[in-house]
Amino acid sequence: MSLPRFAIAFVLAAACCPLGAEPLVLHYFERPPFYYSLPNGQPAGLVVDRLRRALALSGLPYRWQQTPSNRQLAQIEADSGADCIVGWFRTAERERIGRFSAPLYRDRPQVAIVNESLPLDGPPAVARLLAERNGIFLRRERFSYGHALDALLAAKKPREMATSVPIADMVRMVGAGRAAYTFVSAEEAETLKLDGARAVTLADMPAGETRHLLCSRHVPADTLARLDAALLKLGE
Repeated sequence: MSLPRFAIAFVLAAACCPLGAEPLVLHYFERPPFYYSLPNGQPAGLVVDRLRRALALSGLPYRWQQTPSNRQLAQIEADSGADCIVGWFRTAERERIGRFSAPLYRDRPQVAIVNESLPLDGPPAVARLLAERNGIFLRRERFSYGHALDALLAAKKPREMATSVPIADMVRMVGAGRAAYTFVSAEEAETLKLDGARAVTLADMPAGETRHLLCSRHVPADTLARLDAALLKLGE
């Protein structure tokens, strides 16, 4: 006996998206132009928009939650629910605490935000900036600057100060002379107010890194596989 078409459709839908499937909780924070809140409270941005399209293709249930960046990794480490954090670089340390999706976005090369009074002798270069002993590098706590730049920072060991404040506040700190320089994505630099500071393109800056969804191990591997398949369909 053959099943009616509507019954077949129901069976296929149930196989794809089981009733009562736990929705992903997608944590984001304000970091234009990658992720930010619209006036209606909905998230948007270069990373968010592509992720939303992939989620629609995958049929996975989800909800958004705004969470400060300095609490997001702790949320993944806690592994207490179907939590995912949006737009993080892939590192070995983070691989140990959760599961990464396929790439959501590839950054353009980073730029340096430097205090206007900082002298830059010769063509601007990362190695030269890190060797500047009179200037303090302002680092964002628990952030990665990408594999290549993280390795340079570890090797050169510049004088540094760590902070957990938002990127825009870090730029204000550089402009006010509390630090000499920091690094931000080229995309962010175009949105920032640079009072007392300037954006400098560095000839030897490594290529931009890819941003991913990082999920707790509570999220099943096959859930991420479905999302990855949707991202593959979207292409670059």
